[in-house]
Amino acid sequence: MPSTSPCSWTQERIEAYIDGELTPVEQGRLETHAATCAACAAELEDARRLVGALRTLPSLTCPDAVSEALQDRIHQTRQNRWRTAAKRWYAPLAAAAVLVLIAGYHLFDPEPVPPAFSPKEVAQARRQVEWTLAYLSDLNSRMGTTVRDDVIQPHLIQPLRLNLDTVLPVQTM
Repeated sequence: MPSTSPCSWTQERIEAYIDGELTPVEQGRLETHAATCAACAAELEDARRLVGALRTLPSLTCPDAVSEALQDRIHQTRQNRWRTAAKRWYAPLAAAAVLVLIAGYHLFDPEPVPPAFSPKEVAQARRQVEWTLAYLSDLNSRMGTTVRDDVIQPHLIQPLRLNLDTVLPVQTM
């Protein structure tokens, strides 16, 4: 908790007084206290001498290379903040866009497209695929290699059968 004694109040505001940042009422209060308090008057005088000494120093300019590097760093920091903020919104915005597309598709669902193939053609294609898969399986078993077990069966035959069963359910004629 800050102290409310006149000395602490005055010492906290000496810099603002020197810089001309106090209101007229605050200036009067500080000057009145400094006139009656030797410690605060000495501190105020030290601050005035310091500012006076600083004003006698030559003015220095910042080298252009330093200024440019600083400006570049500030610009880069701002860009990085925007990029970071934008990255936080990518996933939610993408999810929202997908939901809007799905909802739009279902709201404005076009008329169902009639099947391109008759049930008879689908059954024939299914038989041909099954025959081909059986042939490949038989060919691999005759080769006696592990290619069938390690590659073809799990990565070709099983996925094809699963997809075939999903896409072309068994149809009765």
